[in-house]
Amino acid sequence: MIKWRNLVLILVVLILAGCASTKSQEKQTVAKKRATSSPIVGDTAMTQSVPCTTPPCDSYGVPIGSQQDQNSRANDIPDKRIIYFDYDKNTIRPEAQIILEEHAAYITNHPNAYVRLEGHTDERGSREYNLALAERRAEAAKEVLLILGVFENQLVTISYGEEQPVALEHNEEAWQLNRRVELIYP
Repeated sequence: MIKWRNLVLILVVLILAGCASTKSQEKQTVAKKRATSSPIVGDTAMTQSVPCTTPPCDSYGVPIGSQQDQNSRANDIPDKRIIYFDYDKNTIRPEAQIILEEHAAYITNHPNAYVRLEGHTDERGSREYNLALAERRAEAAKEVLLILGVFENQLVTISYGEEQPVALEHNEEAWQLNRRVELIYP
């Protein structure tokens, strides 16, 4: 009887030790994701890397040629990289549809390209509600890009909610600028 109790006790300790290491690994994974998904100011590179088969390669996984080749590829990315939304909505507006079509054409013509879709809201509403709304906005943009032929592995969504406003005033003009999805390229 005592042997069984000791055996059960040892098994419980081993299981708990295994769970503790899993939690530690999960915390490290979450920390790494936060580090790599931190906001980018302007059009600088994302921190994620793309495998390169023929070094040296750029962030698209394409061999690096002359400086002129790099500049022409960067100039191919559509200029408009922000789409806006109506208050409390995640419906894609017609002008946003056109912008997403331009990005879909670029991404499908550059199979190693990928884009991060960052969802944002204005300050109105609870933090939890705004995070969910921003996620729905990013997912709506992602869905349009998928329908237009972009592969899912080329898209990443992230929700910032109200945490990263571009306009700090408390009026409709500022709120409109904050209700957005930004398309961030490496």
